[in-house]
Amino acid sequence: MTQHKVLTNLITGFFGAGKTTFLQSLLEKQDPQEPWAVLLNDEGDLVIDSGILRPKADSLIIEEVPGGCICCSAGISISVAVEKLIAKAKPKRLFIELSGLGHPSSVLVDLFSQKLSAMLHLNSVFCLVDLRYVLEAKIQSSQVFFEQIEVADVIVGSRADVASVQQLNAFNKWARGLPRKPNVLKTALEIIDLNLLETNTKNTLSNVKNIFDKYSQSRMHLSNLTPSHIVSAAVKDNQKNQSHYFSVRYPLNTLFDKNHLNNLFSLIKPPMILGEARVDRIKGIFQTNNGWLLINGTIKEIIISKISPQKYSLLEVVSLDNLPKDWRTLKRKIQNCIRK
Repeated sequence: MTQHKVLTNLITGFFGAGKTTFLQSLLEKQDPQEPWAVLLNDEGDLVIDSGILRPKADSLIIEEVPGGCICCSAGISISVAVEKLIAKAKPKRLFIELSGLGHPSSVLVDLFSQKLSAMLHLNSVFCLVDLRYVLEAKIQSSQVFFEQIEVADVIVGSRADVASVQQLNAFNKWARGLPRKPNVLKTALEIIDLNLLETNTKNTLSNVKNIFDKYSQSRMHLSNLTPSHIVSAAVKDNQKNQSHYFSVRYPLNTLFDKNHLNNLFSLIKPPMILGEARVDRIKGIFQTNNGWLLINGTIKEIIISKISPQKYSLLEVVSLDNLPKDWRTLKRKIQNCIRK
């Protein structure tokens, strides 16, 4: 490995597995003298995670690629995004976090290309798995999930600190049956050893091409898709990657009532039904009369927490079934939380 190459880790995982929390825990251990960079890819028209990460490291350089899986429908190639970020940040280390429906083998084929392999040194590929729900039908029926598992050098079984004994045992049994035998960790996401970043990936161009071909059917329908524009408080049902999503960036200085937001989201119980739509993923940042709130929800739980001040209030909602969605009721309920 030549000294100038950027040490690179790919982070994958299904919706709500803890990718951003995992990345955040790594960034908190960053040597302030060592420049790091992050390439964030998300499913919808907004990349909310950049607002979550930025306050953790002032010197951190982040490049955002919204619009779905970067290899299929985001409208920008991984090569262009990486080259742009490296030229801008000149980092020693690069993290690439894919969307929950991102196809990692496609990205890895690009990372192993002659052009990018001259710039990057690929270390461990991580796959985050919420070990409580790994055997659920929605996870086990996802081709993207198994593609993420096949390329992983390290599988991080997240939420181990809140899992039951039965869930831990089920995860252990599932992990033992994996054919590739990756390094498997069970942990609370805040307890991560930086040494995990340094191991070379076991992936090769040949094997990621084979995995790419194996799962090619799951991405064929995406070839003609183009990304939608960011919506600004307009109701719009966007379809991409066999999912539907709703993205809103609220006007600057829109102020929400904290109690109303708390009441709205605390009443939602799994499975999440928002308005007329069943929702698998919701993430939002809201400016309220009592500080900024982060809403982070999966089909199993919604967590409401404080967050550092941001520029805009944002909302992203994703539903993984292939049925058209009417988001008007959801929009109306959230609009009712705005202070007059």
